[in-house]
Amino acid sequence: MGAVVAVAGLFVAGGTHIALIDGGDKKIDPSAMVALNALDNDNFLAFSVPLGIMLFGVAGAVLRDGAALPKWLAWVGIVLGIVYFSPVGFASFALTGIWIIIASILMYRRSAPAAPAATPTA
Repeated sequence: MGAVVAVAGLFVAGGTHIALIDGGDKKIDPSAMVALNALDNDNFLAFSVPLGIMLFGVAGAVLRDGAALPKWLAWVGIVLGIVYFSPVGFASFALTGIWIIIASILMYRRSAPAAPAATPTA
């Protein structure tokens, strides 16, 4: 659920960015642009907190059930999740992208079908 809410938050942040860009072309009132910019500055919480929750959920699943990821990746996820709720949460946001890429590659490699065994010829 954390990932779903994070995607929604990213869409909201993206929409706010687009509105700011369009505001310059459409001659929107400067006070409205200031208010929109203030909203844009606080959009980080809309996707950072859910990503931290996602990391905690994945780490819990891996540590409890032994999901298709190694335990070291779960512990890295816990550390990143904790950092999300600290003043340097932006660093965790950048590292979460790398964490997701590594987890995706590991899950893809585990799901790849094994090569068929060669049958001996007589």
